[in-house]
Amino acid sequence: MTADAASADFYKSVVGKNYSRVQLLTITGLLAGTQRAAHPDYEPDLNFKKAKAEASGGQKQLL
Repeated sequence: MTADAASADFYKSVVGKNYSRVQLLTITGLLAGTQRAAHPDYEPDLNFKKAKAEASGGQKQLL
């Protein structure tokens, strides 16, 4: 199983880090805090476009 996971290659994130495509983790290791899934960090400027700011003209009259 370890050889199959190693043969799955790596994922290269936008910031240039490599992550295993298949990670072997156990429930015991996750609950004990000795293992943690490696995943790409959240980069808000890389993942989403920022919305344009609205013109501030105040609230308009409704009635």
